[in-house]
Amino acid sequence: MRHTDTPSRSRGARVAALLCAALLAACNPSTPAPPPPAEPEVAAVPVRRPGVVLVDPERRTAELRANRDLAWLCGARPNWSVEFGDPVVTVRPSSDNGIEPFTLAAMTAAANHIARPQNRPLLIDRLLGWASAGALTEHGGDATNAVYTAARAALPLIASYAAVRGAPGVTDAERAAIDAWLGRVVGRLAIATGPIASRNNHRLLRDSAHMAYGALTGDAGEFGVGMAGYRRGLREARPDGGLPLELGRGNRALFYQRHAIASLVAMAEMAAAQGHDLYGVAENGVDLHDIVAFLLDGLDEAAGRVPAGQARTGLGRQDLSFLERRPTGRHYMAWAEAYVARFPDHPNGRRLRSLLAAGAQRPLTDDYLGGNASCLFARS
Repeated sequence: MRHTDTPSRSRGARVAALLCAALLAACNPSTPAPPPPAEPEVAAVPVRRPGVVLVDPERRTAELRANRDLAWLCGARPNWSVEFGDPVVTVRPSSDNGIEPFTLAAMTAAANHIARPQNRPLLIDRLLGWASAGALTEHGGDATNAVYTAARAALPLIASYAAVRGAPGVTDAERAAIDAWLGRVVGRLAIATGPIASRNNHRLLRDSAHMAYGALTGDAGEFGVGMAGYRRGLREARPDGGLPLELGRGNRALFYQRHAIASLVAMAEMAAAQGHDLYGVAENGVDLHDIVAFLLDGLDEAAGRVPAGQARTGLGRQDLSFLERRPTGRHYMAWAEAYVARFPDHPNGRRLRSLLAAGAQRPLTDDYLGGNASCLFARS
């Protein structure tokens, strides 16, 4: 005989099942990921200011000249130079160390140009060298990690190039050559990856690179990839703002929650530069502010600033190394500069200002955000 639960028993069973699933996921990182949310439709989205990726470089230069107390954030100084390194053609997970110096040099050069515009930025010649070598256009080894490495290079290179692309000493032919090369680099990102990397912070990073290339060249389809990817990222979130695919990383849960936030902020800023509002978008009642608040609550709990029994995230001991500058010179909280500049009076903005004042040292530069965020966004 078929058994039928009473309503109260059915509700109790559902609650028990949910608690059981949550405990399994928390204790066993190999637990299968929750089913993917519906893919948002990718539609062409107008690029109203082709060539502007994160900020309008001329407008930002004018802002820095009007407030010289901020110019130092760009690292500008006379006789500036940096080592770019040789082109890396084949991207392998192990080749990250060969690519990182170039992307950091590019971000540094772009910030320097914004503070002290040059007629012929050195970065243009270095990008032309990498373009002529076909750098970053081949992948080797593990596909998922090779694509991740390539995407991590593509975003800062596109954003940095956008800052110098309009310099008067750059020819149309040179712009066309670099544009075409970056198109090849981004085109290689659209390959199949694993079921997790196709949805987690890896996917958000790739979507941000596509969006940056769309903004650079005016390609509405590529730009639309990022607009849809942002919504997809929000749909992955739990009602409390936690991102399950990042929270399954044990003591690095907050580390990866922050990775995802950095890409979401980058996409929201690229959208804003083109007159579109992603910061105000919510999916299933969750917006970016909720996701940031979850991270900040987790930081408070990990630091022991929350009384016992009042923890919201329940993540316990966490790797908080992302709050310190990396040995490479990057800072993984760079995205906070953009967020705080846009939302200085939001509770999250106030908490981030306090957090950065307590530990982080400017300028804050990160490839996930596409450049020197202090130079690009800081208002004070």
